Amino acid sequence: MSYYRLGLTERGVTTDWGKLRMFQTVTDDPFRPEEPESLPLPRGPLASQVQCLEQLLAAFSDLADFDDIHQAAQRLALVQAWIRTEAIAAAADPVFSD
Repeated sequence: MSYYRLGLTERGVTTDWGKLRMFQTVTDDPFRPEEPESLPLPRGPLASQVQCLEQLLAAFSDLADFDDIHQAAQRLALVQAWIRTEAIAAAADPVFSD
């Protein structure tokens, strides 16, 4: 990911043949926040509600922080499968029957 800063150097504003170059890429910015690490994608189905919520939050992070729609879609498919499994188990539970 690239970060931009006003084109100021030790000698002043950077110029390109008399034109002001407004931005330059900064790769070693000491004030740049560390990029978050992505939560690993589980290999099998989700086993608990906590894992489901973690994957749901990680899907949002994939979109917001990494712009990775494919990994977010894989996570959301796992969440959807977990919800289906829980809905079937709840339907079979006599507590929830009429």
